[in-house]
Amino acid sequence: MSSPWDLVVIGDKIYIAIAGLHQIWVMDLKRDYIQPYAGSGKEGRIDDSLMKSALAQPSGITTDGKRLFIADSESSSIRAVDLSENGKVETIVGLDLFEFGDIDGKGREVRLQHPLGVLFHNGKLY
Repeated sequence: MSSPWDLVVIGDKIYIAIAGLHQIWVMDLKRDYIQPYAGSGKEGRIDDSLMKSALAQPSGITTDGKRLFIADSESSSIRAVDLSENGKVETIVGLDLFEFGDIDGKGREVRLQHPLGVLFHNGKLY
């Protein structure tokens, strides 16, 4: 692993935000096995299937039990990662690597600057 920053436990699996490799990894505690879960390893903000997507220094991670939510630091965005086998990665807020700032709003209006953490609590994402 290269620069793991955060993790979240769901059942018998640990999902790890690996900033250095631009990926989310999963460790299966029953099988004692670890592997990439999402992100091709290419740095960027590409929404696609789990392994075809691109992340940019994922640093914070949380869950609502159905999806992972990622603070994708270098793309200044918050991303959602499906927990289903045929899942996808999608951007909730933020645009790309060099489009950042501090703008309140909804969806594509929002601008963040290098978010490091994210938390899902009582039905809300912070």
